[in-house]
Amino acid sequence: PYSSWARHVADWSKAISDERVLFIRYENLKSDLSGCIHKIANHIGVTTVDPNIVAKYTSFEAMRADCSRYEPISVNWESGFQFFRRGRTGDGATAFSSTGNEALQADATKYLSQLPESTRLDLDV
Repeated sequence: PYSSWARHVADWSKAISDERVLFIRYENLKSDLSGCIHKIANHIGVTTVDPNIVAKYTSFEAMRADCSRYEPISVNWESGFQFFRRGRTGDGATAFSSTGNEALQADATKYLSQLPESTRLDLDV
């Protein structure tokens, strides 16, 4: 019922040269939320922003506390699946068995290695 993560990333990476699209990785949000907020504000033409106020409402913790507002409703999740997990980078690897992680790596290699160098995103898979 779910699509390939690597295929999703590969499809979006085609828009890397589109100035309307801003790519921000979850790892960057976790390590420098304030910097990312400024980057997003600049991208949409907002010149004055208080990252502390924005972060108060957009941090992982704030969004998880109000998860019904942010969980996609267009997906039929498997029983027991939680859209908001632990909010840590690299945690996705713990969601799969070693066989699942190998399959994810093979899928990433299949889709992402075929991208031209100019459209590759900085991804650790």
